[in-house]
Amino acid sequence: METFGASRFFFEKLSSKHSARLPEFENQEKDLVEYLLHDALCQQAQGVSATYLMMEGQNRLAGYITLLADGITIREDAALVHFFGKKGIRYATIPALKIGRLAVDRRLQGQGFGTKLLSFAIGTAWGISGKIGCRLISVDAKQSARHFYASRGFCPLQAGKRRQNIMYLDLIAASSPRRRAH
Repeated sequence: METFGASRFFFEKLSSKHSARLPEFENQEKDLVEYLLHDALCQQAQGVSATYLMMEGQNRLAGYITLLADGITIREDAALVHFFGKKGIRYATIPALKIGRLAVDRRLQGQGFGTKLLSFAIGTAWGISGKIGCRLISVDAKQSARHFYASRGFCPLQAGKRRQNIMYLDLIAASSPRRRAH
């Protein structure tokens, strides 16, 4: 258990034992609540994604994050082709950990829980990258969340003329001394 501000929190992988706690979760984005209540556990059982709950204080559900495997096709983003080409990485697709969902209970928003959920994803990605290839973290960011991700180092994917909400964070660039100084 870690201390965060004045509260204590811990992460648990979603399981059926959490069923009674899930209806207490509130968020202004109804699809995020519906996903947690009706889809997250089923998709996890099917091996499609994994959902982790952030529990705060006396087992209050503060937020959750859903993670899954991904790959970013870089050939449509000239900046990424150039960036990875300079490093001798010539793959068409770069392996990534995808944030499928990230939500904080509306009563706890603005207290840093979203940042802590994102830190959990980054730590998970680093753990994966020590075992298999995983260079990026990706997210299909809702318009309302784009500033949150951008302020934490995520860049929009420039995919030609198609307007997409895909954003990515390069794990290695994010951990460089120059990046940490910002």
